Amino acid sequence: MWRSSEQAYFLDVEGKGKKQRPIVIYEDVLFIIKELRRQRGISEDSKLGPLFPKTNGKRYSATYLSGHFKHLLYEAPFNFIRSRKDPITAHTCRHYTAQYLIEQGADLTAIRDALGHASIQTTELYLKQRRRYSEHVGLKIKPMTM
Repeated sequence: MWRSSEQAYFLDVEGKGKKQRPIVIYEDVLFIIKELRRQRGISEDSKLGPLFPKTNGKRYSATYLSGHFKHLLYEAPFNFIRSRKDPITAHTCRHYTAQYLIEQGADLTAIRDALGHASIQTTELYLKQRRRYSEHVGLKIKPMTM
């Protein structure tokens, strides 16, 4: 849905517990989604069914999408991805998005709402690792000059 006051497209998504929340869809992404749906014979005006349907019109499972994401990521020509001790997952992207938004000055409550967290403490856990280093008290010590 286009919201002229924000000059952006929004899509209501359903998260855990069937909670709905809006997400921003950028114009170039919207174009790709519409093209996929056109190729699958689905009207772009249809509000029923999955956003990214399989060729049979049914929705992909979360397990399949997670596995496919990992497969695509490891097929990318970046050796550092394959050699990581901890794998990058779709959920990792949520953590990085939260970190990026806080670095851009976004409000913690707004980030919580965008991620669909019921508790602000969950959002704070997403940011804990970054703060462990960026807000380390040792950074407050000024080097002595000799």
